[in-house]
Amino acid sequence: MAFRFVEKGGGIRYISHDLRWSMVARLALVFWLAVLALGLVGCGSAAKSEMQDQWNFGIQMARRGSWKEALFRFRRSVELTPGNAFLHNNLAVAYESVGDYLKADGEYRRALELKPDNERIRSNYSSFQTFYGDLLDTSEEAEPEASASETDSL
Repeated sequence: MAFRFVEKGGGIRYISHDLRWSMVARLALVFWLAVLALGLVGCGSAAKSEMQDQWNFGIQMARRGSWKEALFRFRRSVELTPGNAFLHNNLAVAYESVGDYLKADGEYRRALELKPDNERIRSNYSSFQTFYGDLLDTSEEAEPEASASETDSL
């Protein structure tokens, strides 16, 4: 193994060629890992950007009263970012607006699981329960009765 003597600050350091090559290889590896990491961050940022685009378009459609389109866009944004409580809240409002109260209830509950102390989400869910809570209780009670009457008729 060949050594090279390097004087620095009055002392002598020994650096082998193998070690120097190893350092170059390590630097190259670090460089390519950094490039890969930046690429992965870019992919995450692209998904976040698409989620943001879907969410913004959903808001525009909701303001125009196009709730089915808003529902589609909010569903897509939740698929892209499932852990975002505010997206689940918006999806719940869209389900509520198209009359799918059971799914709205589920989305409000999911939003509250993710952010239990958020006042906006709590307020939306409270208003939802005030207006539709009786309807949800009635529909849950009606389902078992319907199935019981169906078995009686057989």
